[in-house]
Parts: sequence; C-alpha cells; structure tokens
Amino acid sequence: MIRTQPITANTPPQNNGHHNSDASSVARLPEQSNSNPWESAARQEAEIVALAHILRCPALQDRLFGEDFDTWHRCFGHAGQQLIDALNKLHRAGRRIPETPDGLATIVTRVVESEQFTEMPGLESRVREFVSPMFADGMIVTDDPAAASEVVGQYLTTYGVATEIASASGMMCDLLRAVRATEKIHAIKVLADDLRMRGGDRCRLRAFSMEELDQVAEPPQWLVRGVMVAGETLFLSGPMKALKSGIAVDLAVGLATPRNGTIEPRFLNTFPCEPVDHVLLFSAESGMWVTRNRIHEIADSRPATLACGLRTRRPEGWRAAHQLNLHTIFEAPKLASKQDQQRVKKLIRDFSSQVVIFDPFYLIALSGTNTEAGNVFQMGERISELEDLCKSEGATPVFVHHFTKTVKTGAVPALKDMSFAGSAERAAQWLLINHRVPFDSSAGHCRLWMAFGGRAGQSGLYGLDIHEGQLDQNFRGREWNVQVLTREEIHETETRGSLQGPRAQQERNREQAILTHLVGLSEGEGTTLTALHQAVGARSDACRRSLRELETRRLVERTTVTRNGRKYDAWQVTLGGRQSQSGEFTSENGVATP
Repeated sequence: MIRTQPITANTPPQNNGHHNSDASSVARLPEQSNSNPWESAARQEAEIVALAHILRCPALQDRLFGEDFDTWHRCFGHAGQQLIDALNKLHRAGRRIPETPDGLATIVTRVVESEQFTEMPGLESRVREFVSPMFADGMIVTDDPAAASEVVGQYLTTYGVATEIASASGMMCDLLRAVRATEKIHAIKVLADDLRMRGGDRCRLRAFSMEELDQVAEPPQWLVRGVMVAGETLFLSGPMKALKSGIAVDLAVGLATPRNGTIEPRFLNTFPCEPVDHVLLFSAESGMWVTRNRIHEIADSRPATLACGLRTRRPEGWRAAHQLNLHTIFEAPKLASKQDQQRVKKLIRDFSSQVVIFDPFYLIALSGTNTEAGNVFQMGERISELEDLCKSEGATPVFVHHFTKTVKTGAVPALKDMSFAGSAERAAQWLLINHRVPFDSSAGHCRLWMAFGGRAGQSGLYGLDIHEGQLDQNFRGREWNVQVLTREEIHETETRGSLQGPRAQQERNREQAILTHLVGLSEGEGTTLTALHQAVGARSDACRRSLRELETRRLVERTTVTRNGRKYDAWQVTLGGRQSQSGEFTSENGVATP
C-alpha cells in the first residue's frame, strides 16, 4: 500500500449534469485486513482526504442545498479549504494524521473555529458523528483517485449522503431527509466523477462530448490585449543584454493596479492592459538599485492621475511607482527545496498575486537540482513544478529566459531560439526579443524585434525602439522611452534615414509645424492624430511618421484625451520640447539637452 500524497486544492470542475443514476455502477471493493500499521495509517489518511473533498465538492453542495448554496459555501466551503491546508501542514511537519474520529474532530474544530465559524455550536460533536462511520467502515484505500472515488461512493451509498451531511452541518435537515434515494445516488456519482477529475489524466482519460465542452470550456481572459492571456505560462525570452529584465518590469508596471489614483495601464506604452490586484516580481540578477530605478523610470513615463484628479502637477515627493500594487523579491528561491516552494506559495497567497514574474528562469528553476538542461523530460518536470506552484494559487507565471548564443543580430526571433530542452514545447504563450541592429552604447538606444504568440491564437511581430539615455557620474540620466513600430514603419524609418535634399527638408518642416502646434496648446493638453493632421495640413500617415521622430528625440510624448466619454490616443509636447521652442534648450544631434 502506497501512502497517499499531500492533498491538492485545485478547483474542481463544474458538474455537467450527465451522470448515470444506476446504483450498481458504484463499485464495491473487497475487504482487506488492517494488520499492517502502514496500511492502516494510509487508510485513515485517505478517509480524511475524502472528508476534505466532500466539504469542498460544489456539485454535491449544489445538488443537496439548491438555492441555499450560498449558506453552505459560507459555512463549509472555506472550512474544507482550511482543512486541506491544515492536513498539508501536518505532512510537511512529518506528523502523523490523527488515527481516531476524536482526533480528527478536534483538528477540524480548531481549523474552522480559528476562522469565522465560531457561531456554529456543537461543531466538534457533529463532525465526530459525521466521520465516525468512515473509520468503522473498513474501506480499502488506494493512491489512485479513480479508485478512491469509488471508495467514497461506496461509503456514501452505505450511510446515506443526505443524513450524514445534515448531521455535520445542522442545517436544512428536514429538506435533506426528503431527498429521494435516486437523487442521493445521483449526487454520489457527481462526487465520484469530481474526484476522478481531480486525478486528471494521470489516472484516467476522459472523453468530452461537444455538449459537455460547450458547458465547461471557458474563453481566455486578456491580461495584455492582443499579446498575453491569463492562466497560461508566458516565456519572455531573448539574447544577452536585450532589455529582457526592463521589458519584464514594464509588464509588471502595466499590469499592477495602483492603490491611489490611476496610472495608464499599457505595456510598452502601447498595448492596453487589464490591471490585476497584485504583481509579484522575482528579480534575482539585476539588484535592488537597478530594479528600483527601472520601476521608477517606467512608472514616471506613464500618464498618471492622483486620487484627487490632479494630473499635470504632482505634489513634491509623489512618485507613481509608490502607488503600484507591486512587490519585488531579490532572493532566488531554490525550487528543488520543498521549503522554498512553500515560501513562494505563501507569498503568492499572502499578496493575492495574480501575476508572478521569475527573472531569470534558469536561476530559480534549476538552482540546487541535478537537472540536465538538455534533458527534455527533466526540464519538463522543473517547468511543471513552477507552473503548478503558481497556478494552484490562481497566478499566471512569467518566465524571463535566455536564448542560445547562436542567434544572429537582425534575425526575427523564434521559439527554437530558446535555450534549454522543453522550454519551447512548454511555452503556452511567448514574447521573444532580438536585436534588429547592434546595441549603440554611446547613445543608449536599443532597436529590437519583438515577436509574440500563444495557444489562444494571438500573434504579432513589431519593432521596439527603446531609449535608455546615458548614465552620469551621479548615477542619473537613465530613462525609459519606448516606441513600438510595425514592420512597415521600420521600413519607412530606414528609408527616411537615407533621404537627402528637398525631401528631408520637407520632413523637418512638418516636424517643426507639429511641434509649434503642440506648444501652442495649454500645458498638459494633448491632441489626436486626426486633429493634428488637419491643423498642420499634412496627411495622417506623414504626421504619424513625424510624431515617431519627435518621440525618438523626446520632444513629444503619448497621452490620451477624452471625447464624449471615450478615450483616444493623443500626443502632447514634453517639457524639453516646450523649452527647446523657447530657446531655453539647445539641440545636439536632434535631442533636446540643457
């Protein structure tokens, strides 16, 4: 007999209502001797597992309580989860599960009454009454969830599910006693199927009809519109020094909901985000100072509004990054350690994190293990462990990962470029980065390819022009200015760079006209592309091209304007652009500088 594993708290699937109500299909297992103490301990432990599952079975709750489901869930749904957590703590501490109904009843009572259920008098005696038959039944226990579900079905058939649940809950007794035997058996089948599904494809394959798929399949939810969905592992991967960590921080800032006021929820200042309650960032390589500065640079580059509605003038000392529901951990937990796994899981649970970013993936997933990076089976197991750790708490994992060293500058990135066996195969969605041209360290300007895709069907290829500025002797001067370009726009930019003579002068005149128009607006006021091309008398595509050039020189920046209750993309002049027009700034190499 194999000792059962710690209980998992995955959300059970919904009942689809298609179950055979024939009682004979609930298999009865033969009696077995309890002379072996290990077998006895395993049996008792699995009986407690069964109780925990009964307390958390929505299909059974709905069948028995109907319209009073909310009352059931308030009193026992949370209790079942707390019982599962308590039993797992016993596993980790190496303690044995209580071997008597009294011992179990005591644990259940402590767990439940430590939370919010102290108004339930006599709970311990009712739990004892409920679980006593389970210890006396002599059920056969296995680590196969499918067989375990049959055991639970046998128990419930023998003792009557309605009577036992009623005695445990003390609620709706008259109604429960009126439940017909056929409905009891139907509820048993629901519970048995639920437990089979908990075992997933490890124990039994399940075939779905199209009617069942229509009931259980749910559409994905966007985190970054068109780029990233919730619940699917994202690999953010690229070569060395391709701003992977900076892009990961940009993603975190775009997704994290501010505690006060609003910060424009956009990824790379372009892709709209659906903000989440909390983002957890593991930054194990960049260091505190660099990460701290990067978060400030990105948050300060976004349009922000204080809770009072103030937008253009912020109080002294007010920083946008301080408002973010974002926490950063600079240690690299070793996932080979069960203790570190629980530490990470507790952090996710305590913060209610919905997105967890691991940077870098290799340092967190492989540290302290003997895993061979070229072994697809071993790597698949490491990736699964990290995925399951996050998803069991309802969080979407993001792995910041490296490319192989053979990827050439200028090549469009592909999944095959990721290092480590199994990474490309396990990537449910991906965001891949590569240099379009070699990094220009003298200008602090990085030109990248960004390719993304995923199982949900999203895909795209863009160029990223990211200006970071130059670090001075006081460790200042760095910034985060991002432009997202289509392939057509990249081609236009390259063509424009080769223009000479009258055509180049025409471009400069249009840029000056746009800048003059924006400077003439009120401070903090923006204008849309449509209004701009009408004001300067140029085509919208030509104005868009000029705006990109002015953004690169940090003379204008993106914002939004509201018209008739709807928000539209707009542009406004920067402080540097306004001062360059007034003569307070001079221009060197096309960039406004003091």
